Amino acid sequence: MDGFAVLGNEQRICQADGTFSDAFGTCQAVCADYPEDDPNANPITYDQTPHFLTSGITRTCMPGFVIVQPNEANCIENPAGSNTLDWDMMLGLCAPAGK
Repeated sequence: MDGFAVLGNEQRICQADGTFSDAFGTCQAVCADYPEDDPNANPITYDQTPHFLTSGITRTCMPGFVIVQPNEANCIENPAGSNTLDWDMMLGLCAPAGK
């Protein structure tokens, strides 16, 4: 389901002694991939995939370009509610260096 991912085990195995291995994971909300919307930027770096609550992203620029702040964002609870997550701010874009 879009907007959610399993945190923990995704399957259980019926073992020879008749018990199941481990418990199932839980279904958790996630942030969507951040749009790759800057042709002068390197691919966005994610500190965690899927992007669970508090995970972060970083944008860096190609040579000859500098970031117009901010270059980091975090996955937070959507302020509008609805049990969804979203990035806490828009990332800055890369501008030509020395301009």
